[in-house]
Amino acid sequence: MEILLIRHGLPIRIESDGPVDPPLAPEGHAQAAALARWLRATPPDVVVSSTMSRAIDTARHLTDAFAIEGRRDADLCEFDRGANVYIPLEQLGPDDPHMVRLIEDWFGPAGAARRAVFQQRVVTALGRFVTAPDVADAARCAVVCHGGVVNAVLASVLGTD
Repeated sequence: MEILLIRHGLPIRIESDGPVDPPLAPEGHAQAAALARWLRATPPDVVVSSTMSRAIDTARHLTDAFAIEGRRDADLCEFDRGANVYIPLEQLGPDDPHMVRLIEDWFGPAGAARRAVFQQRVVTALGRFVTAPDVADAARCAVVCHGGVVNAVLASVLGTD
């Protein structure tokens, strides 16, 4: 089975007093449409996404293009699920207060336990998906998720933190 780990398209920036779940920006929809065109020669048999809007919006371009039903799994959500700010990494500079806090909270030593729990959740979800009886025979699976999810899966495969 070939597994395509796909980061969602560019979402909009949202800052709020409560949890945010941004949809794709117009550029993100264009990116997702380009992905569907690129995959036309070898489309996925199955598409699963996280339950966050930016991943659902991206996956919808694939499911619509290939007339397949998409699946969703909350365990493929990003580590920032429930945050009250979403600023695309593409818009953050190294000195931006949001980037500094992200690095300190997540990537610093204090975040090690949270990273381990996150990685276990993600890897377990991916394993559950690809071994499901109705998916196990698929030749190509598209997993539409988030940068942190892709990193967690790759770190697990490579045996790194």
